Order: sequence, then C-alpha cells, then structure tokens
Amino acid sequence: MNYSFIHMKNIKPLLLLFLFTISLSFLSCNKKDEEPEVKDLVIFEDDFSTSTWDCFDEEIVVACVQDGYLFIEHKNEDLNYFYSFYYYYDFQSDYIIETAVESIETSEDFQYGIMFLLKNRYNHYYMYLKGDQFHIGYVYNYNHHSIAELTYSEHIKTDGSANNIKLRKDGYHWDFYINEEKVYEYEVTNEIGDEFGYFFIGRGKVGIDYFKVSKLK
Repeated sequence: MNYSFIHMKNIKPLLLLFLFTISLSFLSCNKKDEEPEVKDLVIFEDDFSTSTWDCFDEEIVVACVQDGYLFIEHKNEDLNYFYSFYYYYDFQSDYIIETAVESIETSEDFQYGIMFLLKNRYNHYYMYLKGDQFHIGYVYNYNHHSIAELTYSEHIKTDGSANNIKLRKDGYHWDFYINEEKVYEYEVTNEIGDEFGYFFIGRGKVGIDYFKVSKLK
C-alpha cells in the first residue's frame, strides 16, 4: 500500500513535466512557422564619423565634423541660414527621413530644423523646432505657406539633449514625429525638389548626431 501511494504521488509531477515539454515543443514549432520580421531598408545613413562634409568658418556660420557630430553654429540673430546636400530618391517610393539634433547653445528666438523636398531656399518644405514648439510649412516661388503654426509639444526636449525628428512618407501622406511620437500628419501633393537640408534662424549652435533615409518595407 505504501508503495502504491508513493508511486501515484510521483506520477503527477511526471505528468506535468510531460505536458510542459509538449507545450514547449508546440510553441517552438509555432515560432519556427512565424514570418521573419521585415525591417525598413536603409538606403542612406551617415553618423558623421568621418569629415566628408563641407566644413568652413565664416562670419555668419561655422560648420565642422567632430567626435561623431556635424556641428553647425549660426552667429547672426537677424539672418537665417540653411545647410543642404543632395541625395536622389524615387518620388514613387515610400520612405522615412530621420535625424537627431542636439541643441548646444541657443538664444531665446533660436529655431532649427530640417528641410525636405528641397529645390532651393525659395522652394522647399520644412519642419523646425523653437523651444517646446514645432512649426511645419513650405516655401513655393518665394511665397511662405504654413501647414502647422507654432504648436506646443510635450515630446520636445528642452534640456539640451537631442531631439529626434522623423518624417514618414506613405504615398502622398506624411507623418511627422518628434522623439518617436507622431505630432502631425499632412497630404503633400506638390513635391518641389530632391534635396535635404538643415536650416537655422537666430543665433545658436547644434550638434547633428545622424541622418538616415530608409525605404519603407
């Protein structure tokens, strides 16, 4: 009787172990059957680890690549400045533009941001940050058009750390993100140019950590 009791008592943990093993096998099979995650295809990326960018020291602006950053200092309070570069992309493709900009030295009215679909300073779209606010608009044939007036966002960092700015194009639909949070969306039907750039209004200095363009999966 004692033997039978001990034997029956040991069956329960053995049965549980068997069921647990079967469950793990089932989960393992399911995991193998899952489709692999498809990530966005990076088609251009620069972390500014090399000094292939234009560096200069002028009366109004200083630009240099150092310690993994593109540093740009705008010295004039009354003028604006833009730093652009060419990168060809297919307008029919959907993609993400992403950059991180760290504010190092700023004046009260300092504004910084990114230009996209850029043809020249008189024809482009832009998104810029000013303190804890953002503004989205475009310039077409010298005329300024506002898409989103200065708007407060709790997602903008004002402690000097980097703000991540991301633009996501899906067809004609654009989503605008600050630090991974969507803050605005808009239908862009007039694609003006095929360059990107940074622009600055007022006196200040920024460090650009990286710039990346990814094709949507």
